[in-house]
Amino acid sequence: MDEGVTVNVDVLERVFPMLIQHLRETAGEDVSLDVDYYWSVPAPESHDMTETPSELSVGQVSECMEWLTALARTPSMH
Repeated sequence: MDEGVTVNVDVLERVFPMLIQHLRETAGEDVSLDVDYYWSVPAPESHDMTETPSELSVGQVSECMEWLTALARTPSMH
């Protein structure tokens, strides 16, 4: 069974700006995606690699972006 992993937030804080800069340099200010919908596996099944998920749902990139845009406008939402 998976024992988990520890993620250091300081590392993420240093790397995320690098990733965004790379994306900006390679794709520009706007990234166009060919699809909007994706499969979503509800937790805790999404992290269990020993079993095939019994339930799938659908997520939508545009809906996620609406939420992120609202969060960017109102950081106190989190």
